[in-house]
Amino acid sequence: MLKHILSIAALLACSLAATAQRVYPLVTAADIQTVSATNLAACNDAPARVGDTVRIRGIVITRGGIAITASGRQIFIRDIAGSGPFQAIGLRFGGGNTATTPNDILNLVAGDTVEITGPVVEFNGGGANPALDGETQINPLVNGVRVIGDGIGPAPTPTLLPNVGILNNATRVNNLPTGEQWEGNFIEIQNTTVVAVNNFTAGTPPEARVSFTVADAAGNRVEISDRFSSARPANGFVAPQIGDQFTSIKGVIIHNKNGCTGTGPNNRGYTINPFDPTHYVRGASSPAIGSIARAVISPCSTDIVTISATITDDGSITSAKLLYAIGEGTTTYTSVDMTPGGSDSFTANIPAAAEGTLVKYYIRAIDNSNNTTNTPNILTLTPIFYIVRCGAPQIRDLQYTPFVSGESGYKGLTVTDIEGVVTSSAAPTNLGQVYIQQTGATAWGGMWLTGGAAISSLSIGDKVKVSGLVQENFGMTRISVSSATLVSSGNAVTTVNVAPAVLSAYDFAANEAYEGMLVRVAAATGNLFVVDTNVLAATAPPTANNAEYRLGNDQFDPNTGVVIQAGRQTGTSFSSLNVSYVNNRKWAILDGTMNVPAIVLGLGDQFTSATGIVYFGFNIVKVLPRTTDDMAGFISGTKPTAARAAGYSIAPNPASGTLHILASKLGNARYSILAVDGRKVSVAGQITNSKTAVDVSGLAPGIYTMLISNGVAAFSERIVIQ
Repeated sequence: MLKHILSIAALLACSLAATAQRVYPLVTAADIQTVSATNLAACNDAPARVGDTVRIRGIVITRGGIAITASGRQIFIRDIAGSGPFQAIGLRFGGGNTATTPNDILNLVAGDTVEITGPVVEFNGGGANPALDGETQINPLVNGVRVIGDGIGPAPTPTLLPNVGILNNATRVNNLPTGEQWEGNFIEIQNTTVVAVNNFTAGTPPEARVSFTVADAAGNRVEISDRFSSARPANGFVAPQIGDQFTSIKGVIIHNKNGCTGTGPNNRGYTINPFDPTHYVRGASSPAIGSIARAVISPCSTDIVTISATITDDGSITSAKLLYAIGEGTTTYTSVDMTPGGSDSFTANIPAAAEGTLVKYYIRAIDNSNNTTNTPNILTLTPIFYIVRCGAPQIRDLQYTPFVSGESGYKGLTVTDIEGVVTSSAAPTNLGQVYIQQTGATAWGGMWLTGGAAISSLSIGDKVKVSGLVQENFGMTRISVSSATLVSSGNAVTTVNVAPAVLSAYDFAANEAYEGMLVRVAAATGNLFVVDTNVLAATAPPTANNAEYRLGNDQFDPNTGVVIQAGRQTGTSFSSLNVSYVNNRKWAILDGTMNVPAIVLGLGDQFTSATGIVYFGFNIVKVLPRTTDDMAGFISGTKPTAARAAGYSIAPNPASGTLHILASKLGNARYSILAVDGRKVSVAGQITNSKTAVDVSGLAPGIYTMLISNGVAAFSERIVIQ
C-alpha cells in the first residue's frame, strides 16, 4: 500500500513538473523580438509576447556586474542558433540589487549558455504611445537563471553594420525598419567622426558620466553611450574631442524612445554601448581643447574678459582662435587669435559689454593635418556664455538661457553671494529639498540648492546668500552650496500664477523659465479636475507608477494639465512626504513613511488650485507641492451619484470629526460606512431627519464608502476622512 501511495505521489510530482514546463514555454530571442515590416514601418516595434512569462536559452554576450544599472544585474544574450537579425535580447533583473538564485547574474560571463525564465517587458517608456518604440527585455524571476554550460560557447563576436543610417538618421531619430532587428545585439560600426560630446551629470570635472555622438560619411548619427563601467571616466575612459575619428566602435544596441519622428537635442534613438575598453579604436585625432576658463566669473560692464584654454594635439597646433558674439541676437561671431603660453595654454580677450548683455563664445583649433576642433561645437551644442553683471550674479543670470538645451551658462563654475528667498525647506514637515527664488522674479528666478548641513536649517521666508558650484542634474540647474549666510527672516514668498496647460509637457519656450520656481496652478474659471491618476501608466506598463497624477481644466482630457508628484522620495524622485493627496496608498510607507494621512485620488476629484515647485525629471515637467495645504479646495468626485439623485448628499466631504447626511426624504433610511475593501466599520445608524449628524472622529484618515439604504434601493457615496 505504501509503495502504491509513493507511486501516485511520484506521478503527481511528474505531472506538476510537466505542467510547470507548459506554463512557461521555451522560446528564442527571435520568437520574441521579430516584428513585422508593416508594424515597423508604422513606428510600432512592440513584440507580441509582451507580458508573457517565457523560458529562453542563449549565449551570454556581456558578463554580469559591468552594467551600471540594477546593481550590475543586466546582461545581453543571443540565440544559440546565431546572432543575426532579431536574435538577441537584454535581461535586466527588476529586483535591483537582490541576487538571483541559484545562479546570480553577477556571476555570468561571456560565452556561458543559460536558460532564463521571466516576463517579457518593454523598458525606456517615455513617448506618447506605449505601443511605439522601446527596449524589449526579459526581467528574470529570482530563481529564473539557470546555467546550462559554463563558457562552452565562444564569446560572441560583433556583426558589422555598413553604416549608421541602419540605426538612425542625421538627427538621431531611429530607423525602425532597419534598426530594430539589431536591438540588444553586439554590433560594430567603422569610420565615424565625433560630432558632439555630452557631460550630462552634475559634478566637478572629470564628469561622472559622458556620452558622445558620432556621424558616418552620410551624416547619420548615433550616440555612443555609457551603460557599462568601461565607458565611465572613473574607470579610465577618456572622452574624445569633437572632430576625433574612430576607425571602429563596438557595443550592444539599446533602444531609447523618441517616437520615430521626434526632433530636438534630447533625441537618442538607438544607442551603441561598448562594454570593453578594446571596443574603441581611435583614428586621427583632432586638437584637444580643455580647461576653458574666464578670468572673471561674472564680468562687470567695464571688464575686458580674458578667456584661457589648454590646446593639445598629437601633431602641432597651426591655428587657435577665440570666437565671440556680444548680444543674445547676434549671430555673427568675431574671431581673434589666441596667444600661446606655457604648458599648452592659449589666451584671448573679449571686450567690455553693457550691463545685462549676454556674451557667448567658443574656441576653434586646427592642427598640422588640418583637423579642426570647435569647443563647444555651436552647430549642435550651446556656446559658453555669461551675462554682464556688476557685482554678484542673480539667480536669473544662472538660470536664463536662450538655448533649448536649458543648461546654465555657469555650469561647472563656482559662484558667490547668490541671493534669494527660501520657498521650500529641508525640514521633515516640508518638501525635504531647498529652493530659493529671486525677489520679484516671475520667470527664470528659481534655484534648487543642495549641500546638506550648509542649508539644512533654512526656513521658508529666509533671505539668504549662498556660494557654491553650479551643476546640471539631468536637466535641472542647481547649486551645490558650500556656504550660506542668512540675511533676514520672515520675507514674503512670491508665488507665480501659471495656467495648467502651460505645464502639460516639457516645452522650452513655454515652461523652461519656470524651472525651480514656486508656482500656483489654477483654472481660469472653475476648478481643476483629476484627469489622470497615473501619468506614467500612459507611456509604460500599467503597473508602472512614479506617484504622478494630472490636474486639468477638462475632466475628459487626460493629456492636458499639470502633473503633480507626491509621496515618493528616492535618489531620483524628490517629492514631499507631507502631502496627503497621492495616486496610490503604497506611497504611505514605500519610500519613507508619509507624515500625513494618504488620501488616494480618483478621476473627477477636484481642487481649486495646486501650489508647488516646478521640477523636470524623466521627460516630465511637474509640480512638487510641499504640504497638503498647497493642494487647495479638495472636493471628492464631480459626477452625480445615485445617492445624490435619490436625494441624499454628504457634507462636508472631506470631513473631520463630524459629517452630515442631507436627506430630502426620510422613510426607513439607514447608513453605514465601509472601508475601501468592503468591510463594514463600526459607524452605522438611522437617517432620522433632513440633516443627520454622523460622528466619524473614531475613523482613521482615509477614503471610505457611505452606504445608504431606504428599504427600496441602496446607494453609495465616496467620503474622505481627514
